[in-house]
Amino acid sequence: MTDAASAALAEPVEPVRRGWTAALALANGAIWVGWFGPLQILLASQARDFAPAAGMEKETVLAWVTGAGAVVSLLANPLFGALSDRTTARWGRRTPWIVAGAAGGALSLLLLAAADGVGTMALGWCLAQLTLNAAFAAVTAAVPDRVPRGRRGAVGGWL
Repeated sequence: MTDAASAALAEPVEPVRRGWTAALALANGAIWVGWFGPLQILLASQARDFAPAAGMEKETVLAWVTGAGAVVSLLANPLFGALSDRTTARWGRRTPWIVAGAAGGALSLLLLAAADGVGTMALGWCLAQLTLNAAFAAVTAAVPDRVPRGRRGAVGGWL
């Protein structure tokens, strides 16, 4: 095992600062807003609007789009978790994935908001699932990476 790998797997002993916990909690909250805002409002509205042109019922459109997004999510989260485990960037293992995932999530949600049919709707939602799961996997893994064992419950509570 290399020195970098040993250091990455070492149990953290330095407590994290409140600002770090707050930033991680904000990132986590933003990810959840990115998932649940569209799920509660936008996707149902788009399914209603796009279903007639697609020759389907609105419930069928919504089921296909959310089902495709669920498959992407199921695969993306462990994939990006494994990739972030192996990342060696000067900003750390997790930060590049959080930043890239959040930026990609924002762009994906813009695409979803501008969708003009079922295909664009599905593409936007699947890309949102892909990118937001990249950020979520890294946010989740940052806690055991940086927080000493005795403080993980408190930090996890803020998340």
